[in-house]
Amino acid sequence: MIDHLPEPDLPLRDRLLRLQNSVPRSALQAWAAGLALGEVGDDSAEHPSIEWLGGTRGWRPYWSRTWGLRLLLHIGVDDVAVPALSAVLADESWRVREMALKVIARHEPPVDGQTVVELLDDPVARVREAAGRVLARPER
Repeated sequence: MIDHLPEPDLPLRDRLLRLQNSVPRSALQAWAAGLALGEVGDDSAEHPSIEWLGGTRGWRPYWSRTWGLRLLLHIGVDDVAVPALSAVLADESWRVREMALKVIARHEPPVDGQTVVELLDDPVARVREAAGRVLARPER
């Protein structure tokens, strides 16, 4: 469980920076992965409110998954979250697929490159564009 949340009136980036100083990274990664996979709902009693991340309770379930990925966008991806990130590349919601690709583009976690290549043919232009950005990044 994550306790001691910074004030919600701070910008999300600032809240996350403060939170990382007081909460184990693994707890944040597990929360983000659980949200992304739909295993943690927006009303989980064991986790902070989705509103703390900027989301809204009761919205369509893909929004919680998207907000979990947005959390990863800000805090990075470690071994706890990589399997979730890989799994959601096949999510039914284009918003989830797009956000997963944004996370991959920023943090370059080890995901299956073939799956990203296949998303170049996604029916949604924003997903195709995000996949193209991932594939266009220089190799490190």
